Amino acid sequence: MTDVGLSDLGVGDIDVPYLDVSPAAGDTAGTATLHRPDGTSAPLAVTAGVVSTDPVTGVASRRLTSEPITFTQAGKWVLSWTATGTGAGAEDAVFWVTPRPAAGGPTWTPGLSRVAAYIPRLTVDQTTPGSATERGTFDDHTNPTGQVAQRHIDDAVAEVAALAGTVPDALHALASAIAARRAAASILRAYGDDRSGQNALAFAAALDARADTDLTRLQTEIAEDEEPYGIDVAPAYSFPPAVPWGDYI
Repeated sequence: MTDVGLSDLGVGDIDVPYLDVSPAAGDTAGTATLHRPDGTSAPLAVTAGVVSTDPVTGVASRRLTSEPITFTQAGKWVLSWTATGTGAGAEDAVFWVTPRPAAGGPTWTPGLSRVAAYIPRLTVDQTTPGSATERGTFDDHTNPTGQVAQRHIDDAVAEVAALAGTVPDALHALASAIAARRAAASILRAYGDDRSGQNALAFAAALDARADTDLTRLQTEIAEDEEPYGIDVAPAYSFPPAVPWGDYI
């Protein structure tokens, strides 16, 4: 049974979560219960897809898809899946929903999945033995968890904001990319190992170097944007006429 976690989301987002069950057969079915941050819960309608067989492994699987979810609250959401029949089992998908914009931070703050895109191997499910599935975000199944990764993001955003100041709307995407690379480098230094598939410290240094270059560019763009418009005018000086006796010794 393989669950697919949801990426980081913001209040107001809508998503359709699903669960891939393997092995599976025609009797594979399932239910889903959504637990909201405020403590309330609700069952979700689940639709079972067709049973498909992997041509290489010969193992059959079936996708269970829940009804769309509208995320109305910030905080930790839990989607509890229960599969019945062939491939029976239970799985919880834990994910985080942030306020929009994120409380206490600028609107250009990158999300967990944006940072994970730079270090995808660190998003592999660590709770399922032998799993090689990259979840594409950080959550309770990854190392670091979503909470820890978010602390690295918060620190990276604080650094960029302190060095760049107020970022104009047109430069939000650049500021977000810089903070994402900074956070990815920080996470890689703390958690990088053979999972990254490369020299973690060298890759972190490369991410930081790119962030440094882009930060300089961002600071330059902001400085130019803040320069006053107008034409420089040379100063004009005026002196009283010289007195005639000033020419005599």
